[in-house]
Amino acid sequence: MELTLKRAAEAARAALEAANIALTPKASISVHVPDPPAAARHAVGRFDRELERTRELIDAAYAVRAAIGEANARSGLSALLTRRAALEVHERRLRAIVDGVGVTRAEADNLSTLEAAVASARTRVAAGHDLSYGGEELPFAVVDAAREDAIRAQRAEFRRERALLADQVAALNLTVRVTLNAETVAVLRGARILD
Repeated sequence: MELTLKRAAEAARAALEAANIALTPKASISVHVPDPPAAARHAVGRFDRELERTRELIDAAYAVRAAIGEANARSGLSALLTRRAALEVHERRLRAIVDGVGVTRAEADNLSTLEAAVASARTRVAAGHDLSYGGEELPFAVVDAAREDAIRAQRAEFRRERALLADQVAALNLTVRVTLNAETVAVLRGARILD
């Protein structure tokens, strides 16, 4: 059976959800049952069937995921997803820089402000004043207005590329198909995950 990547991913998730049933190693046997050993054997049998069903569903889910992985590699989707993840990391990093910049000025203005602050501190020291703790270091804005503009432009480029990648990924998810083996299909149909 062939499924699109999107449908295959949904089937894998549904199989894992179906396998998520509570399996308890103990059963409650009523004192009022006419044949307690038969009730116990029935509980053991039910436990064994449920354990086997969860094993089959988990195996089916991961067989589907393996098929998805092979299709992702074959179609180039893995490379697109990897690039998208890298762009997201770059964009977050640049956003953090821009968010921490504050008011930017030209590099020359930043340098003249720094030179004036250094001269003032040296004058205070020469006059016999002690610089307060941390007063020997002065803040300097390494991100000037031009750098901020360049960073914002790079962020915009990353966002545009991510949007293009999102379209390519969506198209591949709907067009690339995976083939499932008969055993996996039977398990998924038995769980009413596939028609």
